Order: sequence, then structure tokens, then C-alpha cells
Amino acid sequence: MPQVSVVIVCMNRPDLLYPCLEGIRTHTGVSYEVWVVAYLFSEENLARLKADWPDVRIVESQELRVFSENNNLALRQISGEYCFIVNDDTLMRTPVIDALLADFDRLPADAAIVS
Repeated sequence: MPQVSVVIVCMNRPDLLYPCLEGIRTHTGVSYEVWVVAYLFSEENLARLKADWPDVRIVESQELRVFSENNNLALRQISGEYCFIVNDDTLMRTPVIDALLADFDRLPADAAIVS
């Protein structure tokens, strides 16, 4: 089981998503999984995402939904001890996920959300 599940909703914008995924891959040392909710993706962009990022779990969302509904599609399936919801235009240039996990581990056991 991964320590962290990262959930990203992306509305057919691989130009935003790819740098976000690259930052996660480059700067994350803890065990993690990434779930991308491919919201209203074109067939071409969906195929490219699957080919370019084979380790990313993809949830296809082709119906009109609000942001939280799209997140819930992935949240129902994650397996990490912790979950981080990340916007697709987030650029990680440092080990942000590792630092957040370390901060969360210092909180009381009954803490549920860190923002």
C-alpha cells in the first residue's frame, strides 16, 4: 500500500498536467500512487496520457461534473494511507509531498485534514 495517493482532476489540459506529474515524480521520495481524473479529455489526449504515463491510474470522466464530483471518482478507489488532492497546474520544485506527509505525521492522531 502506498503512503500517499495523489488525486489530480484535469480538464483536457495535458500542457498543465504533464509538468505537474513530472514534479511529483522528480520530487517525491515517499511511496505514492497518482490518480488522474481525465475530465472531458479528447480521445487523442487520453491515448497520449495513457502512453506517456503508464504508471498513472486514470479515471475517465466524460459527463459534466463539478470539481468535487470528479475528485470523488478517484477518491473511491485510492489505496494510500493519506490522500493529497492537487490542482493540475501545480508545479512541485521541492519535495512538497514528503514535507506534507512529515507534517501530517506530527499532528495528533485525530487530525483529519491539512490544508
